[in-house]
Amino acid sequence: MISTRNRPCRIINSIGVAACTFLFSSVIASVVNAQPKNVVVANITVGHNPGAVVVSPNNAYVYVANFDDNTVSVINAATNAVIATIGAGTRPDSVAVTPDGSALYVADDFSGKATVINTGTDTKITRVPVGASPLSLAVSPDGTSVFACFYSGIKVIDTKNHRITATIPLNISIAPIQVLFNPNNKLAYALCYDGFGPGPNQDKLGGILQIKTQTLRKKRLLWKQLPNATSVAASPDGSKLYIVDFVDNVPTPHADLVIFDTVSQQIQTAVPLDPSLGPRASAITPDGKYLYLTANFDRVLMFDTATNTIDASISVAGASAIAISPNGNYAYVASTGPNGNPGSVTVIDITSN
Repeated sequence: MISTRNRPCRIINSIGVAACTFLFSSVIASVVNAQPKNVVVANITVGHNPGAVVVSPNNAYVYVANFDDNTVSVINAATNAVIATIGAGTRPDSVAVTPDGSALYVADDFSGKATVINTGTDTKITRVPVGASPLSLAVSPDGTSVFACFYSGIKVIDTKNHRITATIPLNISIAPIQVLFNPNNKLAYALCYDGFGPGPNQDKLGGILQIKTQTLRKKRLLWKQLPNATSVAASPDGSKLYIVDFVDNVPTPHADLVIFDTVSQQIQTAVPLDPSLGPRASAITPDGKYLYLTANFDRVLMFDTATNTIDASISVAGASAIAISPNGNYAYVASTGPNGNPGSVTVIDITSN
């Protein structure tokens, strides 16, 4: 919302007062109406413990990885109904779709492989070894490669033949937990967490790794400054990274949304959040205006990137993973079911009022 508090109106007479008041009211009303509706329009039952979700580039399908069921649920976005369930290894926990929507990659935690699925037939094409406990997948903007994060590195998969073409090695204790590409296809960014190795620095390191996609040369950015980062999202033009840094298991819990400028390679600002909100997974709208965060397993928060404020909270019990449709119309939130029941996907209408 635009504030008019610091924009004084020059008053000449009572007519001027009325005109100014009407103008301000109209501006405020138009801004309020322009905000997303944030209305839940559907709840779709999927498999047990869904931990990852992605929307097809044409907005027609939603793919959900069901960790406990070893499956992927395929949702028809027009009807909000599950139309297929596909086996996907053991403990699938990351999904990524190619830019043309023809193939879905699903990484599973147990076998260390990625299942490649033909989305036209909803059948498996092959399985690709990607390293122990893969944590995240991302497809390059040109669709030629998939980056797969595992505990001590990143594997590069050629999407044409579904084979590993390179490995980006990291220290054994450094885990790249999420990777994403800059839209220019020249750079990728991996969010890393170093808390798995022995020694006095355990749980003290973390940061952003920049990777040149042509040479696979890597550079550490913000290292040691993000010890508890949980997720990262990029602005549509790739100029900013929004990094959730949250910890709740120490005497002094904290939560920050760190905004990082990829051009200057400096922190632009760190927005303090209430740790009780428990921000975790994140997804940004295609226009870059809003960042949605799953929080505290019972809600979704809307962060305004222009004002750096949380402007809305939507009740979604068990919220864990989130994805936003490429057209910016809907947010899809995967939630764990209570008491061992199947999970669900909550569909939120985020179109403007």
